Amino acid sequence: MTGLRERKKRQTRLRILAVAAQRIIDQGFDATTIDDVAAEAEVGVGTVYNYFGSKTGLLLAIFRDEAEAMISAGDAVTHAHMGDPLDAVLAVLLTWFDKLAAIDGRLLTEAMRVGFSRQGDEAAAFMELDYQMIGHLAELLAELQGRGLVERDHGPDEQALALYGTAMVQLLMVVMAPGTEIAAARASLIRQAEIVVNGLRPAAESAPQRSTGPDPHTSADTGANPHAPE
Repeated sequence: MTGLRERKKRQTRLRILAVAAQRIIDQGFDATTIDDVAAEAEVGVGTVYNYFGSKTGLLLAIFRDEAEAMISAGDAVTHAHMGDPLDAVLAVLLTWFDKLAAIDGRLLTEAMRVGFSRQGDEAAAFMELDYQMIGHLAELLAELQGRGLVERDHGPDEQALALYGTAMVQLLMVVMAPGTEIAAARASLIRQAEIVVNGLRPAAESAPQRSTGPDPHTSADTGANPHAPE
């Protein structure tokens, strides 16, 4: 009975989040109300508050779930690339970039707008999502340091912040500049990550020469940015 109850709670939670995400996409965060979300999700208003505490809590929960999915997806591909730091870092960053780029740009834009407008605990909660991703990337870099593949002059937290910032700039280009193609932003991320990672290699190690053929990290999808206006 306990297992069934927990399963129903998870289903209810996911249904509320799906409704909230679509309403934010369709009409924006400010116009979305808890009452409307509850009605469409076929739950009581009190249930929504019990699960998420507030409308901002709903938005945070959407992206906490996305962060967990990104971390799991990155972990699933990293182990096969641990022999080279650039391959390992790109396996993670490109997985994260692809998953974020697949989210509707209107939802990402609203999350960034709301996050930047908040103060105190709510602002800290939004920042915690970034810190979670940076911390996970730092764990990867610490392991690469332990293998002697990355220099130790800088801590893995600093290294992770530099690489995460590189990826987020490219994502912002996709979301905020409608003419930016995802494939172009992805290729730029690869080039910039290579610059950073090659600078992190131990001094005695030279960066391997890469093939002049197609980059194995380059996405086969060269379509235009789906967030661009028609």
